[in-house]
Amino acid sequence: MEKYQVITRGRVVEGRSVEHVGLNLQKQFGLEPSVANRLLSGKVVTIKKKLDWASARSWQQKLTKVGLRTELKIQFTPECFKAGITETTKHSKSTKHDQTILIPESHRIAPPLVSLPHTQEIKTQRGQSAVKLDTYSAYWNPLVLLLACTFVGLILQRYLLHFLSVHLQQNLLVTISGIAFLLLTIICLPRWLQPRQLYSLSDSQHQERIAVLEQCNTKIGRIQHRIYNDNGTHIASLQHSAESAELCDAGGMQLFQWHRHIRVTHSGQELANQIRDQLLENTALGTVATYSEYLGKLFGFMRRKRAGKATHNGDQQWLLDSARPVLNAGGNLVALVYLEPEPAIKLLDSERTTTEQLMLLAFCCQLIRNPLA
Repeated sequence: MEKYQVITRGRVVEGRSVEHVGLNLQKQFGLEPSVANRLLSGKVVTIKKKLDWASARSWQQKLTKVGLRTELKIQFTPECFKAGITETTKHSKSTKHDQTILIPESHRIAPPLVSLPHTQEIKTQRGQSAVKLDTYSAYWNPLVLLLACTFVGLILQRYLLHFLSVHLQQNLLVTISGIAFLLLTIICLPRWLQPRQLYSLSDSQHQERIAVLEQCNTKIGRIQHRIYNDNGTHIASLQHSAESAELCDAGGMQLFQWHRHIRVTHSGQELANQIRDQLLENTALGTVATYSEYLGKLFGFMRRKRAGKATHNGDQQWLLDSARPVLNAGGNLVALVYLEPEPAIKLLDSERTTTEQLMLLAFCCQLIRNPLA
């Protein structure tokens, strides 16, 4: 059973002031002013450790109610590693759904520019074919599409403003019209130009297959998919936003979930990070560390290129800090979606049917592809 930590970075819920939240913490939890100020200092503070899923969610809801934003961390203790949580199981009784790492073709599932309809084999780290992915629609990189639409919008806005300025005498109306046109171009045009996603996943024996179809959605910032089996029966729905994602069966029962505020950590790595942060603070290098983090993200693609070569040599190492934990309805870890140094999916041992396994893979692929997350 996974254990969770409740942490805070000193951020308050939108619409609340730091002073008001500090008073709420003192009143609701009986904290001393110095303790409340420490929670709101802007540093990472661990509030609770070694909680089960229900207790961690309960604490998070209580703290959110008083105005303090928190995150949950799945704590990987040494015992978890000994039990095989993050190591490949060598003596597993089940060979059908063994714990393994699956590596999709990153330049196709999350293309730098555009990915055309294609077929790819999602393989294990040892190069064995595990799942066949057939994509029937083109897919533009959303960031590239957004930048292109913004550029087009700025150019068209210039001509629109010139036209309105000649025919209208009210400068305020012209300015408002130009801003509205630019916003519509940036928000709506990428959605019109991006084809609806349609792809299918099948097992290595091609005995079972599911199809994933993106639905028309008017809500900005939320993507919806429906999943069908080989007979065309709707079996699940997938919803994804910038903060969370969930996959529910046809009856609305949640099967898998991901939340941005839930992270993974290892107890040893966490201690090392605390020592590093303390050293940086004592040597006044906090600003340098902040800029180094941004530079690391900026040049992340270079690490991915080197990782592609390392993968073929079988010596790939994925970064646990970049992993997105996928949980079941009970809060138990079922998969890890790695983003660095290249996309990969680690499925944990579980008694799942082939269809459930394919739905979990579709869920993980969406976490890799969707830039909102």
